[in-house]
Amino acid sequence: MGGRSPSPRAVTKCASPELKLDTLDDPQDEQPKKADPEELKIKLERQKQLNENQADTRKRVDTLVRYILTVTGVALSVSIGVFTNSQHTILSEDTRLLLAWSWSLLFSSIISMLAVMLLMIIGGYIFGERWKLLEDGELEVAQQPRWVDPLAWTCGTLGVVTFVTGLITLCIVAISSIPITHIILRP
Repeated sequence: MGGRSPSPRAVTKCASPELKLDTLDDPQDEQPKKADPEELKIKLERQKQLNENQADTRKRVDTLVRYILTVTGVALSVSIGVFTNSQHTILSEDTRLLLAWSWSLLFSSIISMLAVMLLMIIGGYIFGERWKLLEDGELEVAQQPRWVDPLAWTCGTLGVVTFVTGLITLCIVAISSIPITHIILRP
């Protein structure tokens, strides 16, 4: 009968950030399982590919967030400087409302993108701490909290939508504030 069980410290990594500690089915059966070198090599290669994919995804998210934060910051700075200047054309009530709306959207985009960065840091920290507990034998599964990814996706989606909407609204304000005398139409 002597079926072999995995060793008590065998750790497997899943597609999502989760580590599992396999336990013995029969604590008295301590025969080590012989790992096929080819199987182990394939598993390690897959692990390497997963880690590279995760790192690449994190870099892309980080780049997108930094891009949105930079463009939003510049758009807010320039538009606030231009539209609060006393020499600027007087805006209509509707245009001022659109301007305030665009500034609110751009500010919301900044807050959302900062929340994404914060959630990535918090999720990574919690996962790292759980990994330590797994290695110490105090946990059987180390995984990122389930609430981190949905919340990060929600904040990220909200940030991108408010960024695009805020920029479009700001462009509408900028175009509508150009005096008609400055627009030259040629036949």
